[in-house]
Amino acid sequence: MNGIKDAEIGVETLIRELRAGTILIDVRSPSEYAKGHVPGAANLPLFDDKQRGKMLTVFAKQNHELALAMARRALRPELQHFLTRMMGMVRSRRRVEYSRGSTSKMPFVIYLYCWRGGMRSRTLAWFLMHSARPGLLDCHVIRNGYKAFKHFVSSRWSTLTQEELKVDSAAEASSVFRRMEPCIEGPWICIIGGRTGVGKTRVLHALRDAGERVIDLEGAARHRGSAFGWVGHSSTQPSSEHFSNLLAIQWVSQFTPKWVFIEDEGPNVGKCSVHPALFQRMRCAPLVINIVAEKQARLHVLLEDYVTDMRDADNTWSRAMLESVGKLHRRLGRDQTEALQLFLHARNYMAFADGLLQYYDDMYDMHLGKSRADGRDLRSISADVEAVRRREGEIKEVHAFPVGRHSEKLVTNPHPGSLDIHRLTQDVLTAVLDFATNSTSPREAKS
Repeated sequence: MNGIKDAEIGVETLIRELRAGTILIDVRSPSEYAKGHVPGAANLPLFDDKQRGKMLTVFAKQNHELALAMARRALRPELQHFLTRMMGMVRSRRRVEYSRGSTSKMPFVIYLYCWRGGMRSRTLAWFLMHSARPGLLDCHVIRNGYKAFKHFVSSRWSTLTQEELKVDSAAEASSVFRRMEPCIEGPWICIIGGRTGVGKTRVLHALRDAGERVIDLEGAARHRGSAFGWVGHSSTQPSSEHFSNLLAIQWVSQFTPKWVFIEDEGPNVGKCSVHPALFQRMRCAPLVINIVAEKQARLHVLLEDYVTDMRDADNTWSRAMLESVGKLHRRLGRDQTEALQLFLHARNYMAFADGLLQYYDDMYDMHLGKSRADGRDLRSISADVEAVRRREGEIKEVHAFPVGRHSEKLVTNPHPGSLDIHRLTQDVLTAVLDFATNSTSPREAKS
C-alpha cells in the first residue's frame, strides 16, 4: 500500500475541506458508525458487526495473523461491491457539479477513515486507487481516524479530560472555566434564555438567517428540551457522542465572529448529554439574554409551536402528549396531572398550556439562578443543585411584544398574539452590541 501514507491528512485539514458534495466515507462497522461519526460521512463498512466481533475475539485470544486471514476471506468477495457503490456515488456527485456548470476534469477527491486510520481505511483506499480509471479518483485517509476526530471535538471546549471534569460535579463552574479559558480560542458565548414560550428558538433561527453564528442544541438533538420535546419529531435522537460531534462542527466556522449564540439549556437535551466542558462554558457565558414576554403571548407561541390542525387530528400526537404528561406525575402531583389529561382529552389546549406554565416558569427561574418573589426555595423543585447557582455573566432583559405592539404604526395582525420576532431579534442584537461596547473581554465583564 505504498503511497497511501503520503495521502494521509489531519482532522483540521478535513474540517477545512468539508463542504457540500464532499465524499467522506466511514469504513467502520454499522454499530461503530451509529454511536458517532464525522457529520456528513456515509457508512461503507468493510465488515459488519458480527464479522468484526469474531475478528476481535480471534485477535485477542489467538493471534494477529489469524485475524488478518479472517479479514481477507471476508473482504475478498465484497471488493467489487465496494467499487460499484463508490463509483455510483462519484457519478452522482459529478452530475450535480455538471448541473451547476462545472467542467472540471480534476480527479474526484474521496476521504476515508476507520477507528485509528489503520488497516480498514488504507485497504479500501488502496483498492479504489488501483481499480478505478486512472485520473478519476484521489483518495485521502484521515490520519489517526475517528479517534483523532473525537479528540478534535473535545478540544473545541476544553483541554481538560472527561475525568478531570467529573472529579467534583458540585464545584463552582467559574473555577473550572478559569482553568480551561487560557487554553481555548473562540468567540464569546451569548446565551438566549427566557421562560417557556418567549420565542427563543425563533430568535436563534432569525439570528442564523441574519448571518450570526448559532449553536442549535435542540436542532442537533432533535428534541425541544422539555418533557414534551420529543413530540412531533419523526426521527430518533442521536447518541450523546454524535450530538457532541454535530455541535463541534457548528462551532467551527470559516469566519471568526465575536459572538456565538446558544439557547439556554440544561446539561441534557432529551437523551443527549451536552459535553461537560461546553455546558460549563454556557453556564459561565459573559452575557445571558433573558427574553421576557406577557403570559398571553407566550401561550399563543406554545399553541403555534405544538398544536396545528394536522397534529390535533393525529391520534399519535395526542397519545404522545398524554404520555409526556404522565412522565411529570411525580413533580406535578396526581390532581394537576389528571386535570391536564382532561384538558387534552377535551382539546382545550389553551388551558393545558396555562396549567403547565407555572411549573416550567419555576424550573427556568431555578436554571437562571433567580429567586422567587414569594421566597419559595426553588431547590425543592429539583435536586439539581448545580443549576441553582447564579450565572457568572451579566443578565440582560429584552422584552418581546406581539406584532404591531409598541410600534410607530399599529398594523392589522392576522394572528393576534404572535410575537414580533424581527423586532425581538434586533433588540437582542442591540443588547449584545451595548454589552460589547462597555466590555473589552468576558473576563472583565465578570470581574
